[in-house]
This record gives sequence, structure tokens and C-alpha cells, in this order.
Amino acid sequence: MGMICRTVVTTFGITIAVTGILLKFYLIPKIVNEGIDASVKLEKGSEAYDRWENFPVPVKLKVYLFHVTNPEEVANGAKPNVTEVGPYVYDQNLKKRDIVKINDTLTYHRYYVLTFNAEDSSPRREDDRIVIANLPLMSIALTTEVVFPIGLKTLNRHIDKLFDQPKLFLETTPRQFLFDGITVNCSNSNIVCDRIKEHATKQMKILDNKDINFSLINYKNNSHDGLFTINSGETDVSLLGEVLRWNNSSKIDTWGSNGTCNDIYGTDSTIFPPHQTRKSSIRTFQPDICRSASLDYDSKVEYREIEGLRFVLGKQMLRSGKSSRENECFCIKKTKGIADEDGCLFDGAMELYNCHGAPIILTFPHLLWADERYAQTVDGLHPDPKKHQTFVDFEPNTGTLLQGSRRVQFNLIYRQIEKIDLTSNLKTTLMPVVWFDQGAVIREKQMKTLEDRLIFRLRTWGYISWSLIGLGVFIGTVGFILCMVCLVKSRKS
Repeated sequence: MGMICRTVVTTFGITIAVTGILLKFYLIPKIVNEGIDASVKLEKGSEAYDRWENFPVPVKLKVYLFHVTNPEEVANGAKPNVTEVGPYVYDQNLKKRDIVKINDTLTYHRYYVLTFNAEDSSPRREDDRIVIANLPLMSIALTTEVVFPIGLKTLNRHIDKLFDQPKLFLETTPRQFLFDGITVNCSNSNIVCDRIKEHATKQMKILDNKDINFSLINYKNNSHDGLFTINSGETDVSLLGEVLRWNNSSKIDTWGSNGTCNDIYGTDSTIFPPHQTRKSSIRTFQPDICRSASLDYDSKVEYREIEGLRFVLGKQMLRSGKSSRENECFCIKKTKGIADEDGCLFDGAMELYNCHGAPIILTFPHLLWADERYAQTVDGLHPDPKKHQTFVDFEPNTGTLLQGSRRVQFNLIYRQIEKIDLTSNLKTTLMPVVWFDQGAVIREKQMKTLEDRLIFRLRTWGYISWSLIGLGVFIGTVGFILCMVCLVKSRKS
């Protein structure tokens, strides 16, 4: 009878342990995942839909400008020395409008409103005086060289009439450079201005008096960045947020046709599917640089006691076609200067001419991971992955953004341009102009909701299941030991 009792105890303990194991590794994950799937689908009227429509995470755009400390020397052939000035912080309010839902797709415009945050920018102010690369003048000169080289001589004669500051570097303010704009005077240069207007960039606005206003990012304020069509995740939650079309097309036509550079994939970066793992690849489509990009797993992180996974944008994104064949189609060979023998840029730099209509060169901030042939042309840069690499931290079960920063830099090639006297003494340089840090951090209210609805439940069920496993193992072990003791005694007797 005692032997039977001990066997029952052992069996009972094993049953408890197995129950705990099933709860921990099968039943609880299944129940939780089904609950998550139901809660994140973009069904009209749901909390998830409301959060998606009016993005609840506060976004801050930090702008860092490169102040040139030796402009006269650079104009006479010296190497530029730059100092980073900033951040100038702007609150970025993001809302989705003109929403049309058809089956499991959502089509919409994404509107931005930028507001200067004086407190976060302090002691910096929008009226600080800076000396910066003359982006309007150099863009017009370099673009003329590409699209209408015969007009360079005429442009050279009219530069003094076109610009109030016909110099290689502007004395301006962040407010004027970013939003209010630099005026290109057309009253005495109609022939030249007509050509400029034919190839006007996103940054140019034609004024009522026929002058041209050039501002770097004012076109993004109170406007949208194209028509998105995404998957709502209602049929397949793994496709939640996936961009299916942009401006009614499943591809863009910016890059060469000899690869996948024009493919649109990933989300619009405001929503991500749940159930992220270390093997996941976070993909986003970014209209402002006319391409998609992938972020790969980097490390485990903890944000305010919530465990997360960090994904980062690596150097692969801006590798040259020689280093990475999949990037060959990003080479458009419109930028003269510091380029390889095939006309393509070296590692760490990418032409945005076809995207912006201006000779802007994209790099990571402070030329992080850029080829030394670029870094050697300018002094004052201090690349640091911790400060300058794009990253995003997720709560992996729900795909909830905990924090993240998207970081890019705009540059210009400064060099001699035939028939433009102003550039006759320039040494070829990849001139830094500005870099942006677009960051987001989860709100306190969202954090509490995440903790109450998911983290607390996962921890509670985890404690219960581990307790059952522990209790079962303990009871089973005790029963087994007692059985063995009883067996030994019975054999001796």
C-alpha cells in the first residue's frame, strides 16, 4: 500500500510539472498570441485603428547644422573645418488623413506639422547666426552642369543678380535656411530663372513675383509625403502595415532597372507587425530618400523594465555597388568629384539627385562608415555609432515601438565647376550640410497600457507556470526518492 501511495505521489508531481511546461511553452503563448493578433489588427473602430490614425508616440525632429569656421580659406583652396551646431528640436505631429478602406487594405495620406520646441532646443534659438554651405547656389550650378551645361557661362554672368549673397557660404539662421528660405532674385535674370524653374526641386517654391524661394524642409511642413496603401493585417497579421503601393504603384521609378532598388517593401515606420524575434528583419519604406531599408537584430535591451529587442541599420545600406551587388542599381553617375573609376560613389555615400532633383549626397551622420576618401576632405567630424546609427527598440510580442531614432545626413560635392568663376579655387570636398535625428519614445500612458495588458499578465502566468514546474519536480523527486528507499528496504528484507 505504501509503495502504491509513493508511486501516486511521483505521478502526481510529474503531472503537475508537465502541466506547468505545457502552460509555459504552449498554452500561454498560444492564448497570448491570439489575444495580441486580435488587438493589433487595423479594424475600424478598434483601439489599434485609432492609435494608427493619430500616431500617439511623440516624434521629435532634431536638426544639426554644420557651421563652417573657415569659409574664406575654403574659397581659396583650403580644407573645410566644420562645427556641429544643434540640436534645433521640432515637435513633429503626424496624422493620417483621406483614409479609404477596401477589404484588408488602407489607403491614406500622412500629414506632418513641425513646431519649434524652444525648451528642448535651449540654449539654441532659431535666429542663431551660422555660416553654412550655400545649398541654393551650389545646387543650381551643379544641376545646370548636368541638365544644361551650355548655360553655365550665362549662369556665371548672372550669379551676382540672382543671389543677395553670391558666395560659396551663406551667413544665415536655422529658421531661414530650414523654413523661411533664401531668395533667388529673378527680376533681372529671367532667362536663367526660367531654366531653373524648369528643373525646380522639392525645396524650391515659385513666388507670386516670379522669384524663387529655396528652403530645405519647409515643403515637408503642413503637407503629406505621398499616397500610401498598406495591409491592415486583418487576414494575415504578419503583413500588418506592409506598404503595398505608394502613389498607386507597387514600384518607384527613381533608380536603375537592373536590380531591386525600385522595389517597395516594409512598413511606413509608424506601425510594425507583432511577434518579432532575433531572426526578424525590420523593413521600412522611406519616401524622402526614395527607397526601402532593412534593420537587423543587434541586441537585447531593457527600457524602463520592459524587455525589448534592438534592431539597427547597418553599413550595408550605403555600400557601393562594388562592395554589394544589390546596391549597383542605386548608382546613377550624375555626381562628379570623389567617385570610383566607374562613376559610382564609394562606400558610405548615395546620390539623391533622381529623388530630390538636386545634387544632394546621402550619408550617415558625420560620415559614419564612409570611405576615407570622403572623410579626409573635411575636418571637424566625429563619427560615433552610438550617436549616429539608426536604431529601433521593440517590445517583441506586440511589435510596440519603445524608442527609436532615424539618422541621416545631407551633403554636397564642393568642387570646381567649369565656367563658374566662384568655384575656380575649390578643392573637391564632400561638404556636410545638415543631419537629422527623427526620434520617438513611447508615452507614459502607452507604457502603462502595455504593462497592464501584456507585461503583467505574462509575468503572472510565467510565475504560475514556473511554480507549477518547480512544485511538480519537487513532489515528483520526493516521491521517486521515497519509492527507491522503499524498494531498497524491501529487497534487503
